[in-house]
Amino acid sequence: MDLFCNIVMSLICLQAPLGDTVVTLSNFGLGSSARVEGRGWTATLGLMSDTLQAPSGLRQACDGPLCADYEAQCLTRTTCSFRIRGGPSGVTTVSIEADTEAQLALARGSLAIIVDRPQQRGLSLKQLSTLEELQAAEILRQERDAEPSLEHRRAIEARAAAERAMERERHRPR
Repeated sequence: MDLFCNIVMSLICLQAPLGDTVVTLSNFGLGSSARVEGRGWTATLGLMSDTLQAPSGLRQACDGPLCADYEAQCLTRTTCSFRIRGGPSGVTTVSIEADTEAQLALARGSLAIIVDRPQQRGLSLKQLSTLEELQAAEILRQERDAEPSLEHRRAIEARAAAERAMERERHRPR
């Protein structure tokens, strides 16, 4: 997706309107971070550190040829954290806390990963499925697969009706 970045911090693009957002950058010697405060949400970005390890078992999100390796988890319905491969120290972290689920969705839509810096293209954090979202989707898939389709139910009913008719015919007096 094409990005319109108001501010770029490491590989994170802030697409939120600046009037609604305050960004505070911190340099603490061995690393740096940014705190982004929007209306009803706050994101803390770990931009660079000498202690971060690249996460293992990463998932990959893609939008056409643009892909990002990441790990995402929501601790509550309004708090999520992301670890994204890339950036100066090999991994960039994003932790979001929001007042409501709608504001969390707004924050995830306001922050993006820059995958193609020259072309300003990347992936919104909304495009990075969290573990909880993937589990919910898997549960829905299993429920859908466990539930017979309408065609299958009709075929079962037709077979049962045919068997009843054959049974009646067999027991009919001659």
